[in-house]
Amino acid sequence: MLRRHLIQIGNRAHQIVRSLLYRAVMYPDPYRAMEEAVEAGVDWGWMHAHKHVDDPSEQLIKEAIVRDVVNEISERFRFGEDG
Repeated sequence: MLRRHLIQIGNRAHQIVRSLLYRAVMYPDPYRAMEEAVEAGVDWGWMHAHKHVDDPSEQLIKEAIVRDVVNEISERFRFGEDG
């Protein structure tokens, strides 16, 4: 009897959660995703620019940061027909 009651409670909870998920409107925050991608790209670019050179030039730092920012954005977003 207790087992049957627990199963009924579990089934009802499952139905409630399922109905909430079907009605919920969920979407990612593109601004936050872009901000995270840029921050991660800057960090990676800075690290890569200094990986084999103790004192990299400004140009080398900029190139590494731009490359890694673009890579991070490409990992999180799809453009054109890829999406």
